[in-house]
Amino acid sequence: MAGLVRKCTQCGTVDRKVSWKSMAEAAGHPEYERAWTCGSCAWTEFELVSDETEGQGSSGSATEVPSA
Repeated sequence: MAGLVRKCTQCGTVDRKVSWKSMAEAAGHPEYERAWTCGSCAWTEFELVSDETEGQGSSGSATEVPSA
């Protein structure tokens, strides 16, 4: 199973610096709670998506999780 990674809601850039095994793990992780900024466009909102889906270049089904 692939991990969950951040995807910028503005430009679509996928940030693979940190990944989580589940939504529950992400919600309880300090890195998820920390303010995040997209490295490409400086947007601050993201959604968590399956890294496997993004790696294939498919839009797939993304689960939106508002940034902290």
